Amino acid sequence: MRNLTTEEEYLFTYENWLSKTQGPKRTKVCELPAVMDDEEMVERTTYIITVQTSDVGGGGTDANVFLIVFGEYGDTGTLPLKESTNRNKFERKMKDVFRFPDILSLGELSKVRVWHDNKGPAPGWHLEYIDVKDEAMDQTFRFPCDRWLAKNEDDGQIIRELACVNNDFIDLSDKTS
Repeated sequence: MRNLTTEEEYLFTYENWLSKTQGPKRTKVCELPAVMDDEEMVERTTYIITVQTSDVGGGGTDANVFLIVFGEYGDTGTLPLKESTNRNKFERKMKDVFRFPDILSLGELSKVRVWHDNKGPAPGWHLEYIDVKDEAMDQTFRFPCDRWLAKNEDDGQIIRELACVNNDFIDLSDKTS
């Protein structure tokens, strides 16, 4: 799995001059690749993101939705939620599933930031929750929302940061299928 030292110290080697007057290109700055042990420092994974739109009147959206996943080793950057298992995404009471293969694993996940671009005739969206499954770890992280992302509902915000609430009280198995 990971071979990150507990103090995050890495060994760098460079066998040339770091000088203005000596060595190639006479430079004081150079990139040094980290010398790794037999194992990779960071593993790659596939994130499977499940988005549950609430069972609330007018809760679906046609706006473009985006997500950033945060974990102990950084974040994914902006992930556009485009290619869903459903042709018409983010409809009331619907579950949409998105796959993001070959991403650097972030380890234990802490939060997600979700937002939409407020486009379309009725862009407001009522989000119930987001699940993020790290396939390499075989672990699913739950991020509940149960709020509007809408200019004209709730507090008027179209961006939310959702904390992970993994604990023994949440059953993440899908009992409906």
